[in-house]
Amino acid sequence: MQDTSSLALSLARLNEFRRNINVALSALRVLRSGVLALCTFLLWAWVSPEAWGQQVAIFVVSLIVFLVLGWQKGLRLSSMSEWLLSLEMANPQSNKSAFHLPKDNALDSTWNQLIYTELERHKKEGWRLLISKGASLLLPLVFLVILSQTAGQAWESALQSLERAALSLTYGARMRVVEGMPDADPGLIKLSRKTQEFTVLEQNLIEVLVTAQPESAPSLQLKDSKGKSLQTFRLVKAAGPEGNETTGRFSVTFALTEDAQIFLSTISTSTPTAVFKVKRLPVPDVTLTTIADPEEAWPDDKPLPLDIFVKAEHPLQSVQLIIKAGERTHKELVTEVLAQDKMDLETSYSLPLESYMDKDEQELEIVAEATDRAITGPLVGRSKPLVIKVVSAYGRYQLTLRTLAEAKKEIDMALQGKDGFNAKHLTELGQKAVKQAEDSPYFDGLDRHQIRLFQQTFDAIAKKPDMELTVQVSEDLNRFLFEHESLDDRERDRDFFVAARTLSRLLEQKAEERKVPVNKMVERTKNFLAERHRRWERRMQNITPENRPQEWEQVQKKPFTQALAQIEKMDTSKPPQTDDALQKLSQTVEQYRQWIEALESKEDLSRAEQEKQRQQGLANAQNQLRELQKRQSSVSTKLDKSGEREEKDLQEAWASVRMDQNSNIKGTRELESQLRSMSPTAGERMKAAVAAMEATVNSGNENQFGEAESASDMAGRLLQQAESAARQSQRDNGKRGRRRRVTSDQYYGNQVAGGDVDLRRDYQVNRRYREDVLDDVRELKKRESSEETDSLLEDYLRKVIR
Repeated sequence: MQDTSSLALSLARLNEFRRNINVALSALRVLRSGVLALCTFLLWAWVSPEAWGQQVAIFVVSLIVFLVLGWQKGLRLSSMSEWLLSLEMANPQSNKSAFHLPKDNALDSTWNQLIYTELERHKKEGWRLLISKGASLLLPLVFLVILSQTAGQAWESALQSLERAALSLTYGARMRVVEGMPDADPGLIKLSRKTQEFTVLEQNLIEVLVTAQPESAPSLQLKDSKGKSLQTFRLVKAAGPEGNETTGRFSVTFALTEDAQIFLSTISTSTPTAVFKVKRLPVPDVTLTTIADPEEAWPDDKPLPLDIFVKAEHPLQSVQLIIKAGERTHKELVTEVLAQDKMDLETSYSLPLESYMDKDEQELEIVAEATDRAITGPLVGRSKPLVIKVVSAYGRYQLTLRTLAEAKKEIDMALQGKDGFNAKHLTELGQKAVKQAEDSPYFDGLDRHQIRLFQQTFDAIAKKPDMELTVQVSEDLNRFLFEHESLDDRERDRDFFVAARTLSRLLEQKAEERKVPVNKMVERTKNFLAERHRRWERRMQNITPENRPQEWEQVQKKPFTQALAQIEKMDTSKPPQTDDALQKLSQTVEQYRQWIEALESKEDLSRAEQEKQRQQGLANAQNQLRELQKRQSSVSTKLDKSGEREEKDLQEAWASVRMDQNSNIKGTRELESQLRSMSPTAGERMKAAVAAMEATVNSGNENQFGEAESASDMAGRLLQQAESAARQSQRDNGKRGRRRRVTSDQYYGNQVAGGDVDLRRDYQVNRRYREDVLDDVRELKKRESSEETDSLLEDYLRKVIR
């Protein structure tokens, strides 16, 4: 039994116990609210695992709601008067009133026992309340365990979301001027929406550090004072301990050569976060311009006109151009300034480009550089780089073919009925091809005329779509591109002989006299052969296996490249084996000649066989087309004069007509798939014929026999047109190779000697269009019946139309 001899001491112990119970109850309420909020948080993380911002918001809101709803008053602390009243009411049978206890210096044993009992009773009530409130925590804990097990990965995502929400308070951007600060280094500078101004030296280095979401990948943009974009950086994520799964730390380091504004995507893309002014030396101010369009390729055989403007604070000494082509850098002097006091210069310069070209298509970076006569030491000013795309004559030839190939794709999209067809783009491609062809000597007058015809056809198709015209221009484009691809392959093969002659002359010269090193020439020739090998592999795919040249197996091992490596080794040996190298080169050239002649011979043979098969296929297709025409004519005859016949008779005969028509539809479809690759125009006609036949069947099923008759007649005419197109494709055999050159047996305008003009004298008229008609008309004249004559003539007219 505790000492309760002092009434004040017992009251203090009671109030201390109640305070402890209130603290425990508050902790239980907070814990319960946290568990319930965490359950809500996990439930949302399960539903939307990527929406971590929503998860955090829901957690915070639900925590506040549960805290408010679970708030209760704790046990109230008692005063002395309340404590005495409580003792009096609890012990009414005592001899001495509880209100007299404060007058006594010490409690008697009776009241000491009574106060102790009362304290124990209050403690039991407090513990009972605490246990009951603690029991309310069990159910939320069970839900938390179930959700954590059921949600799976959502639990980890939820924890990361909480961590990310906490770390988001540390997000921000800082900047440090690593090098180039004219004053004392301020260290890390925090960036915000408020624009800050800095001045740096010309030799500077600036680092920007950003802490943000790990998947954000911020960007930094540099703009000049007029708002024109200079450069854009994508910040790189730091590796190692600098970044983790919930926080991304990004950085970028750059140098400024001119005044610039910095825009950071994590702060603002409209307001600069920092403005830098570059403190420069008084170097000459150089401006380089040209009339050339940077979007268009410039021909290498045409000098590039340049305008150079220089303004300096000291007298000028010289102006030169620095031309960077690939990995090579060249310098070309523009002018030496002889005047000792000239500080302004304006000049025009025509830059020849052929000597700087290593490829058929190459970008040249040109910079104008001016040097002054400053006393402390010459200062050099440079212009902004001018990037020009330059193409050789052969490059322009290839560009034209690529433009036409792109137009071919647009035409094919139109034929297939795809939504991507762009008529305006097609006309632009036609105009572009005409312009490119005019600048390329690899096209002759006939080629340019053909390309202009293509352009006119493109314009016509764009203004008024025409399926027949579209099919025809697609076929003509395909033939044109095929001819030039074949011709280009054979001409490029022979460029090896030019390279071999150049290499031979270099080998004959002494090493110190050579303008181009042998190893450089060998390297270029190897690159050329690598491209030829790729083309040879493609060409071999178009040759039937039985016609492939026997040399191909050896050529696949790249013997020409190996021979060049041996020649280079002979030249670099001590002493150089020049004679052996020249002999090896001669043998390689002869072997190369035998290979390309064998390849071309087999290509011609394979194409001849393919053409023979094509001719046979077209001949067979024409025979089948005639059979289809006969069947369709039979269908049209059974539907003849539908408007003048009884509908009952037509309905009775329709079953037989429909069977014949369906049979003809099936045959036409099968022949269309076979004929389309040999004659696209005929294929389109047969496709339209199938549609007309299907319209015949649909109209007949609805007892619209007049429309069925018209559709049947249309199908018959389309089959005739398909046969005519197939016959025309068969006659176009001579157009599949390179166009014929003018020879002595062709027409020149003042004589006819066989070649282009064919005089035919064996024209005949079908008997049914002449003798049969005349015989029937004579017979009718004897009968003198105009109605029968009109009927007979109408019948023949229908047959002629069909």
